[in-house]
Amino acid sequence: MKVLLLRPGYVRRSYFTRFNLSEALTEIYVGPVLADRHEVRVVDLRVRPDLERELQGWVPDAAVVAVHPQTLGGLDALLARLRRLAPRLRVLLVGAAEYGIEHLVERPQDFMRPLADALVPGFYLRPVRRIVAEALAAWDEGRALRDVPGLWIRDGGAGGGASGWQQTAVVPHTVGDIGVPDRTLLGRARGAYSLGGVRRMAYVVYTFGCRYSCRYCSMSKVGGSIQTPRAIRDVIAELAELSEPNVFLSDFEPLQAPQAMLELADAIEAAGIRKRWYLLTRADSALEQADVLERWKEIGLRWVFLGLDGHSEARLQQIGKGATLATNEAAVAAVRRLGLGPAVGITVPPDATRQEFVDIAAAARRLRAPLVDFTVETPMVGTRFHDQSAERLTTRDWSLYDMHHAVLPTALPLGEFYREMTRLHVLAGRLSVPGMLRLYPLGDALRNVLGGPAAMLGALRAARDHQSCGSASA
Repeated sequence: MKVLLLRPGYVRRSYFTRFNLSEALTEIYVGPVLADRHEVRVVDLRVRPDLERELQGWVPDAAVVAVHPQTLGGLDALLARLRRLAPRLRVLLVGAAEYGIEHLVERPQDFMRPLADALVPGFYLRPVRRIVAEALAAWDEGRALRDVPGLWIRDGGAGGGASGWQQTAVVPHTVGDIGVPDRTLLGRARGAYSLGGVRRMAYVVYTFGCRYSCRYCSMSKVGGSIQTPRAIRDVIAELAELSEPNVFLSDFEPLQAPQAMLELADAIEAAGIRKRWYLLTRADSALEQADVLERWKEIGLRWVFLGLDGHSEARLQQIGKGATLATNEAAVAAVRRLGLGPAVGITVPPDATRQEFVDIAAAARRLRAPLVDFTVETPMVGTRFHDQSAERLTTRDWSLYDMHHAVLPTALPLGEFYREMTRLHVLAGRLSVPGMLRLYPLGDALRNVLGGPAAMLGALRAARDHQSCGSASA
């Protein structure tokens, strides 16, 4: 069969997606397990939005569509376009391997669309690869999907939602071996992915998990000990094929697996692989594993994103961070002493007062970090924070759940809340420009600086998004 692996575009462009765009990971990991049997093509509408131009007359028999909460608002229209292009098309929905896709496990009904045939309700790549391959094999052989485990299938009932769907045998969703991805499938989209405005960024998966449970993080409900689901030989095989000069270790907390990180660094050096590396970690982990960071600096680590999140002791306690201000400040200083760039992230509570915005700005200045980012604490489905906040949500328009919109009641009027957020973004720009010029490839640094005014204007106008949003199913 001709199989289209499709990534929908976001419903709205957020402040976050102006500077961050993760690779189509689901597609490049699923593609290799289909290639022996099917003709596979990947289209990423976030990068190449003209579907017809990308297909160029190529008509798929089946489409595997990687969905995400922020793409749901446009999904029905996209599926209608697909069915007009290919009336006999079979449509299988899977979770896009991006932050926030835990939503798919807790509220699969939000993803059950009347123009889709089936849905894979989990998001771990290991079982997803097998389930997708088995579903496509069933279609290819003319078999019914009811015998394929791990699916929700549309049973012909009227409308969407769980009432028109039935579940096949349940498949345990666990981490584990996920093979080696094929980035050649990305075609003309390859090289367009970014992190913090650094383009030509590859997102590489190595470890999974975190032993902490910050209330807003997906690890708040599934956290625990770090697991290393990938064999180093697979990671090295992936890295050896990378044309991208920049690599983000897109793990939740890689420094909580220090021995595994040291072993990977040794293997990378032995293989003669040279990249510019970027990773995310906690402040306490950075302090505890300074030797690991130093080892990674030897092989090209450029900057470390520290999720500090709280601007005060009370705020750190409120979100369950398990860290202190002293730890945060010491970690920033320690990363600087290593000659690395500490990038820091601070989350803003939706109910922040004017004084709290003043305090957050003061805390950011005090840290003296060369790169600063502010986000709105968001109760993503699949987190403890969502469970605690469900009755107070002001919208179920999932496109607003992007960590830059307030979806809980604000202490300030929405317009004023976003004006204060914009002031923080302007501050972040002033603090970060020197660091970007020093730590970023020059072209990326200039692109970020030139794109700053448009990003600020979008942040300032974010209150309009609440007026235009539609309601989602409760």
